[in-house]
Amino acid sequence: MAKTTVQRAIEIVKSQTYDDSQFYQFVDVEGLQLPAKRFYSALFGVPYQDINIHKAERELKKLGYEIITTRSTVKLPTIWKVSHGPKFVNGSNKTWLFENKYITVHKDTGNGGATNFIDKIQVGDIVSLGYGNAVAKLVKVISGVVKDDDNPFESGWKLRKYVEIASLPKALPYEGVDKTWSPRRPNTCAAVPTHELQLFENEILNKYYKLNLKDLEDLYSSLSDISFIDIKKMSNMDIISLNQILYGPPGTGKTFHTIEAAVKAAEPEFYQKLQIDSLKGATQEQRAQLQSKFKELSDSKCICFVTFHQSYGYEEFVEGLSAKTNEEGHLTYPIKDGIFKRICTDASIKNVDSIHKFDEALESLKLDADAQMISLKTSTGKSFELTYNGNATFRVFPEATKHENLGIGYPASIAHLRSFYITGDESDIYNRSYVRAILMYLKEKYNIADYNEATSTTINQNFVLVIDEINRGNISKIFGELITLIEPSKRKGAEEALEVTLPYSGDIFSVPDNLHIIGTMNTADRSLALMDTALRRRFDFVEMMPKPELFKNRKIKNIDLTQLLATLNKRIEVLYDREHTLGHAFLFPVYNEQDEDKAFELLKAAFKNKIIPLLEEYFFDDWNKIRLVLGDNQKEAALCFVTKQEDSYESLFGAAHGLNTYEDAKITFQLASFDGNDSVWDQSEAYIAIYTKG
Repeated sequence: MAKTTVQRAIEIVKSQTYDDSQFYQFVDVEGLQLPAKRFYSALFGVPYQDINIHKAERELKKLGYEIITTRSTVKLPTIWKVSHGPKFVNGSNKTWLFENKYITVHKDTGNGGATNFIDKIQVGDIVSLGYGNAVAKLVKVISGVVKDDDNPFESGWKLRKYVEIASLPKALPYEGVDKTWSPRRPNTCAAVPTHELQLFENEILNKYYKLNLKDLEDLYSSLSDISFIDIKKMSNMDIISLNQILYGPPGTGKTFHTIEAAVKAAEPEFYQKLQIDSLKGATQEQRAQLQSKFKELSDSKCICFVTFHQSYGYEEFVEGLSAKTNEEGHLTYPIKDGIFKRICTDASIKNVDSIHKFDEALESLKLDADAQMISLKTSTGKSFELTYNGNATFRVFPEATKHENLGIGYPASIAHLRSFYITGDESDIYNRSYVRAILMYLKEKYNIADYNEATSTTINQNFVLVIDEINRGNISKIFGELITLIEPSKRKGAEEALEVTLPYSGDIFSVPDNLHIIGTMNTADRSLALMDTALRRRFDFVEMMPKPELFKNRKIKNIDLTQLLATLNKRIEVLYDREHTLGHAFLFPVYNEQDEDKAFELLKAAFKNKIIPLLEEYFFDDWNKIRLVLGDNQKEAALCFVTKQEDSYESLFGAAHGLNTYEDAKITFQLASFDGNDSVWDQSEAYIAIYTKG
């Protein structure tokens, strides 16, 4: 119920200071157009910050107010202006940029131009490119800042790749209004504010390209699957991004494509020999080979896997303190390396012959000590026995110890043993006297030379860190100061290489250039727009959307799988968004099953265990929308998966029920049971009606 009069609410809103351009929903109140949220706040006495705009709109509509929306219905990323000044971009330099499809800004550009270009423009954003005071092109950015050895510009000029959306035959002088995004402004790089999109449409799109925002959206959508990696493939350069994130809705094959991307990064020659068709994808045989190679590389620690979550932090990822009991029984807090530091250390080790021989000797020692005791002595003459029972440690049993019951013995870490051989640093090694003795035994027994980086004769092995659910972690908390170091230009050996001192160990740390980072992101969990900005600008993003066409219109009991999935996703996109569509992987077991009866059972199971639960999650149990997605509002009753029932309050409670409601009846919905002989889920016609009645 309203807390004040309409007239008083109008006075309250009129007395407030605000900018109309920041609002997109308005109501017409007695000839005045007022922001819907502010009017609702004043009328109902609800604190402005506590208002749910969707609820506010519903309540205002019930009172008879029309909601006026000024937000553009066109879905586009941020649009930027980039101007190439003729003083620096001219002649052969300009030609080189044009031929190689680069935009450029110098790192010292003022007025926020450099910061916008380097840090704020995202992969996928649109750029209105100009030369001086002239309009030239509309382009889609497809990379972060990249390095090109053929760059003719002096040091400091930053490059980003693009694909053309629209281009003028000849750059034309700009004669429109003066805005931060107009070519005549001296600033080099600036964004077009959302509330000025209509003006941008009038002054740039209409006048120079004969386009409107909807036309631009259509042109942009036709380029949506082109990425920096794909462009490189087209030009046969086949350069693999050091940092990439595979993102998309659930069930779009991110897991398998992560395996493929990881193998391609770690063993590019092996991947090349597979000759996978980039359009059709891997065959069953090629998939098996990729999975086998992935396991092999994972076992050898060339590929490591980690999942981010809300409580994951720097201490687990990079380094932190861990509680241990030493040989004397005292509690100590040694520094424990996280997975990122470990893989960076491994990737930094040169591939020398002595490493291979050491690893071979280590495997031989494991076999020799497997369930057997080997007698050794420390450098001080302390005798102990060594055995190996699997896992990541040797077990040590000293002859003289104050502990009567040694149990499974003291651990001697194999990772510490290998690290000690390579670095000679034993400061962080646990049970170091035993590790030192084992290393001495290895060298003498198997004739292992000291590690010498100078004898490197082979190309460094590539390493890959796969980060699953990368968007679920707190990036600032996990990466800390290392987020800058993963940039290609800041990697070890690069022109702008950086090192940091780690807070716990004090080690000098850098990220090697043979470490690839591959993340996966489920857009149903979190939108790409909500990603940590620092992360977004340092990764190339590869979109993975549902592909109903992969089913090739195969029919199961006359149910066309392609049409079925395509129709469901079109409706979800309208009712929610494209980031919450259904992936083709949900129906691939159906597609791959040759027995039609078994395939139909798999289809029913996919709806029961995957599709319906996801729709419930997406629409927060709004069964009317679920019903719309399934097309039940257009089917005959016998084919409906979700049935609708309407009960009047009077029939339920009598005429004098006293309930203060805006409706006269309660509408409820019921999901049909998957069990029973007469279940609608067993009728193929019910699935066919999803797309034939839409």
